[in-house]
Amino acid sequence: MEQKEFWEKCTQFFKNNELELSQEDNFQLPKINHVEYYRKSVVTAGVFAGDDHYFLIDVSSENKLTKEDVEFIHESFRNNINSKIKTPRFLRLRVPNIVTVFISDAMPEEPIINYIHKIRRPWQGGEVHNVAWVSTNEMSIISHGKTFYNINGYFTLTLGNVDPSNRSLGQLKKMMQYVLGLNEKLSVHNYTTR
Repeated sequence: MEQKEFWEKCTQFFKNNELELSQEDNFQLPKINHVEYYRKSVVTAGVFAGDDHYFLIDVSSENKLTKEDVEFIHESFRNNINSKIKTPRFLRLRVPNIVTVFISDAMPEEPIINYIHKIRRPWQGGEVHNVAWVSTNEMSIISHGKTFYNINGYFTLTLGNVDPSNRSLGQLKKMMQYVLGLNEKLSVHNYTTR
C-alpha cells in the first residue's frame, strides 16, 4: 500500500468514528515528515467526560528514531494539549487522553519498547497519556496494553470504553484492521494491571 493511500484510509477511519482532523496546530518536529492530529470529545458511561487526542506520526525508514526522540515528541504533544487547559490537573473534571502513535514498517528498537511499556498515568491525575508503535509489516501494535482493575482480589475489570487507555487501544486496533484490510486480529504486546 502506498503512503498516500495509507493516510487517506486513516483519515477515513477517524471520520467514520467521529474524530476530526485538526488543522489548528502545525507541528515542526525533528526527524518527522508527517503528523496528523485527530480529536474527539467523549462522554463515557454517561458520566466521565474527556477529550481524545490522537497524534499519528509517519516514521520513515530513513529517519531512525531513538528512545530520546520518541520521548521528546510525545512530551511535546502532551505539553501542547496541557498548555491549552487552564484548570490545574488535580481539579480537572474533563480529562484529556493523549495518544502518540508512531506508524512504521519496522519494529522499534528495544529502548523504545521499554519506554512505551513504562509509561504510567500522572500521580496527580488530570491526564491520561500513552505511546503506541504500529508496525505495518509485522501487523502488530506495541503499547502499554490493556488496563485491568483488580477489585479486592475478587474479580478483574477492564472497563472497555470507560477507561481512556483501553478505549484508545481499541480504536488503534480497529484503525489498523480497517486500513490494512485485516479480518484477523492484530497482535498487541504487553498487558499491564493497575
